[in-house]
Amino acid sequence: MRYYLDTNVVYNIKRIPDEKLTSSLISILTLIELVSGIQDPKSYQRRKSIVSQIFVRKMIIDWGMPEEIIFDSFDIFEDYEFKDDRRQWLMNLLIALKDSENYVEYCASAAYVNVYGHAYFKAIDDEMNMMFVLRSMMGNAFIKDSLNANPESNSMTVDGVKYKLNTLKELKAFFDRFPERNHAVTINALAAMMAKKVPEKVFPVEDIFETYNGLINPYVSAMSQYSIIKVCNHDLPAKNDFSDLTHLLYFKDFGGRKLVSDDRIFKMLLGDNVISFAEFLA
Repeated sequence: MRYYLDTNVVYNIKRIPDEKLTSSLISILTLIELVSGIQDPKSYQRRKSIVSQIFVRKMIIDWGMPEEIIFDSFDIFEDYEFKDDRRQWLMNLLIALKDSENYVEYCASAAYVNVYGHAYFKAIDDEMNMMFVLRSMMGNAFIKDSLNANPESNSMTVDGVKYKLNTLKELKAFFDRFPERNHAVTINALAAMMAKKVPEKVFPVEDIFETYNGLINPYVSAMSQYSIIKVCNHDLPAKNDFSDLTHLLYFKDFGGRKLVSDDRIFKMLLGDNVISFAEFLA
């Protein structure tokens, strides 16, 4: 069994025995969240200690950036390499953090003040959540407007049976019955995002969609469920929901993996594939 530790669990790394860490992993996203949250001497000391523990205890780290993992989820890009220099920029920042004696020295380091330093990675963390909330607001409005525009035309036919989609309740019931249709909406959105990642060649979104290989099925399933729940409840995501859900990209479609988290959102979306921190330590 391999365990993926969410960031809140990593905050308690000193409580985790070595034998538990050997079967655990984190991601580059965890490291970005740790360094971007350094704001003052107190947070500096705590997060420096955590980062030091991660490397001293030789934790397994998935160094793929989220966009890179999504890119690898579509076979149409197999002849193209996803180039991303951010791993090295982040490593420079982590080395500066490890080698610094105090918060002031860290903030004065070349890696910190670099254009691809602390402010850059904090912006990545902040922007992911801000844009997710904005997209959710726009998505909610679009779906409600679509349902109100012409109710008689809102339907979907599956295996010869026509399902009315005139209300949010009917929409949720349809996606609950046919989750693969909801998954297709998410995969199409990811395909549209990836279409912009290879500027030297035009890839039609529908062609990208057709080559989805299932690598990030847990993420697609969770994001699809989450989105329709929020839309149907006229609800907006919490500030950190997108960062939390992005961690599921590192869960991937591998059997024998569990997520260690006390976050209720994961238990709701992943069920038995999530265990609490207390269960992990037991």
